[in-house]
Amino acid sequence: MTNKKPLSYYLDLPWSIACEYSDDPIDPWTARVTELQGCMSHGKLPIEAISGLLEEALPLHLEGLLATNNTIPEPIKPEDCKGKIA
Repeated sequence: MTNKKPLSYYLDLPWSIACEYSDDPIDPWTARVTELQGCMSHGKLPIEAISGLLEEALPLHLEGLLATNNTIPEPIKPEDCKGKIA
């Protein structure tokens, strides 16, 4: 399937971001886009991981998907879900 929308469209979507702590002594925080497998960034602090994700990892990940004509899943809208969303 060919993506017909520009990179800017995908960058403006309301992606779900998870930020998790690990026991890595160098960069213990990992931020990831839950809808995009492999799209993540690491940092010493949560803000570093999230900034790296939004400023570098997400644009590069999306560019790669667009360049290879891979399907880019869009975020699920809360109103389209059944049940409780935290």
